[in-house]
Amino acid sequence: MKAVNETTYAVKAFLTARLLRAAAIVVSSLLAAPAALHAQSAPLAHIASAGAGASLDRAGSRVSPLKAGVILKPGDVIDTTGGGRVAISLSDRSYVIVFPGSRVAVRDFYSAGSMRDLLDVALGRVRVKIHRLGKRPNPYRVTSPAATIAVRGTEFLVDVEPSGQTQVSVYEGLVEVSSRFDPQQKRLVGPGRSVVVRPSGDISLNLPGPGGELEAQVKPLSDQKNFYHRDPEYAVIFSFNVYNRAVTEKTFNNLPSRFTAFSDAHFDSFLNPAYATEFKRASGRLYLLPSLSEPFEHIRASFPAGRSQAASAHPFDYSLSMQSSYFTPVTPRWVIGGGISTARTQLESSAFSETRSEWAGYTRTYKFDGSVAADTANVSLIAARSFGARERSSLGFKLERLESRAELQTAEEVKEDLDIYPEPFVSRRFNDARARSHRTTAALGFAHDFSRGDKLGVTYSYGAAGGGFAYHTDNQLFPFGNTVMAKEIATNASEVAVTLRGPVTRRLFYGLEGSWLTERITDDYQFKKSVLTERRDSGRPRIGGGIGFALRPRTIFSFDLSLAGKSVKEETVEISPDEIYRNRQRYNATFINGHLGLQTDLGRRFIASASALRVYERRYFELFDYHENQQHTFSSFSLGWRIRPDFLAQYFISTDYGRRGPSHTVVLRYDFSFGGDN
Repeated sequence: MKAVNETTYAVKAFLTARLLRAAAIVVSSLLAAPAALHAQSAPLAHIASAGAGASLDRAGSRVSPLKAGVILKPGDVIDTTGGGRVAISLSDRSYVIVFPGSRVAVRDFYSAGSMRDLLDVALGRVRVKIHRLGKRPNPYRVTSPAATIAVRGTEFLVDVEPSGQTQVSVYEGLVEVSSRFDPQQKRLVGPGRSVVVRPSGDISLNLPGPGGELEAQVKPLSDQKNFYHRDPEYAVIFSFNVYNRAVTEKTFNNLPSRFTAFSDAHFDSFLNPAYATEFKRASGRLYLLPSLSEPFEHIRASFPAGRSQAASAHPFDYSLSMQSSYFTPVTPRWVIGGGISTARTQLESSAFSETRSEWAGYTRTYKFDGSVAADTANVSLIAARSFGARERSSLGFKLERLESRAELQTAEEVKEDLDIYPEPFVSRRFNDARARSHRTTAALGFAHDFSRGDKLGVTYSYGAAGGGFAYHTDNQLFPFGNTVMAKEIATNASEVAVTLRGPVTRRLFYGLEGSWLTERITDDYQFKKSVLTERRDSGRPRIGGGIGFALRPRTIFSFDLSLAGKSVKEETVEISPDEIYRNRQRYNATFINGHLGLQTDLGRRFIASASALRVYERRYFELFDYHENQQHTFSSFSLGWRIRPDFLAQYFISTDYGRRGPSHTVVLRYDFSFGGDN
């Protein structure tokens, strides 16, 4: 009996020990479950493949050549600027492809909470495929100098330029892209769509501003109203001549520096075609710019004597312009594109005046009506290719053709009434002029990206322009006073330009530029009995620079300063039946331009901007030993509405403080893009 009891006790002890051991295993398993789940939710990343030239920077040391199987750690930097393509595989079946010419840092996504910080793309192109965990999202976040991209199971491409500008293209699923300067600006991007985020925000300041409207570009900065205010006919003829000279003569206009520190691939590619290699997928832009303004003050001025009144047949001058550009890669290294623009401009359309003077039984009534209408069309074709192992250098070629036509019409009527005559004396005169102009320009550009994000551009361009106009006066009372004049114009111009632009810090940018333009202009005038030939050799050196600064995430500041000179040697030869007249003279000018710009966001959809341009001009005429100094101020204010992230509407009001009334411009801009890298 005793043996049985001992056996029973031993069995109970054995079973108790086994139960306690099993319970301990269960408890330890339950305690270890969260850690196991966390370990399972934090995937590992390793190099799946690496091409020649790729390397890995880890804790100050370089792993090169990079091989498959290397486990990645937070802080590792993958560098393919020396060439090669790297594929990264994650244990949750997601993958990343780093293209050549890139620099990507691995973030600490192991210890992340609801959103894992996967990569920081400092430069280049990275394609990311995030695998979904069953039906649950798999949250990751990718950053660049300008943008934050939040994903939950999708496939997309991140393309970061040396300036920090970031383009995100989505192939599958949805991503949320936000600006690091303004986190409130967010956009949900779907399949087949892309969005561009600039490091300085959406800079809309470089749209038309003070003196930047189309009709203002063909009006001189110097104030001419003191000379022409007594005769509106000369004012209209002056505008007609200025318009034609602005088309055919590149040295005619002073071009101040504006927003030098900020880059824009579309604008920059037309200045230097080598910049077109920045387009990694098909991208286009469309502008529509209607503009209205009052004409010059002197148009409505009248003779000082007697009672007078001024009327206007059309209350505003106007212009309507359409501008579009499009670029697309045709191979990994080749990009082609171009642009087209058209404009319809009505100048001095309100040049209507009526003056009535009375004195001692004599009454004189003067009526005048005149206008200038102009049409321009411009077409540009661009091809560019990047070269070098890191594709940091590029060459580009541009061919451009501009056509213009303008028409002037004026009508004058003078009515003189004396008490001693039964009928008033009436004379009428009509002026008509038609002009056609054209310019063909070829440009060769070079660009190079430095490692820290600075970009150098060098451009050489050569252009030839020509055209002419015929001017006819019909004096109905005195036919012998009629005049007929024809003019032929020929110009040749060459220019070398250099630009350097880049970031100083994440919020501070700089831009430098310089150019040298030389031009030869020949004007041949044909009168009834004489021939006049003018030859002008012009040179225009120009240097400028600017800074751009993000005062805070939604406020951008810009300052530019430029200095330009102009030297003209002119020779005039007039041949008539009686004599030959020769004249030589020199003309020099110096321009100093200062420009300020400020833009800020008013919430997520509205932006406001203001800018001011100050121009100082000094002229010297050698023939008369005469100096002339002038100063002018222009400013503009705007309010914009982001109707959609790719569609912006902006209204500008600009003034030149007294030369004429304010001008009003509406800018509609639409950006679009297609495709991406495979």
